[in-house]
Amino acid sequence: MNSKQKSMQHLLDDVVTPESDCEHLGPNRTTLLEMVSQERARRKRTSTYLGTAAGACVCALVTLLLVQQSHWFQESPATPSTVHAVPAPPEPITIHEVNDKELLELLKDTPVALMEWPDGKHTLLVMER
Repeated sequence: MNSKQKSMQHLLDDVVTPESDCEHLGPNRTTLLEMVSQERARRKRTSTYLGTAAGACVCALVTLLLVQQSHWFQESPATPSTVHAVPAPPEPITIHEVNDKELLELLKDTPVALMEWPDGKHTLLVMER
């Protein structure tokens, strides 16, 4: 038993009952140490599997990129590229300011609520259907 297990055994002696006393109350310290050891082993296996899977994904990605890059350099365009016309930019959006009465008139058939926060700011909540 190494020093870490001895210190854990000492801590468990304060919390968990010995093997001979009150076995019906819960697991004894030996069982508890076995459960902790099994959980640590499970976590280590999981991290090993995830690390291996991540490494395999990175290798597959690098291979895929290298294969695609070699295809890009092998293919040369036989015809000149075509120039496309750029569409005209959309018209700018116009914003009209409205007061509270006009806003409520615009939203008359929509459920809305005006919230006032503790800091004095107001928020308009609009319920969509």
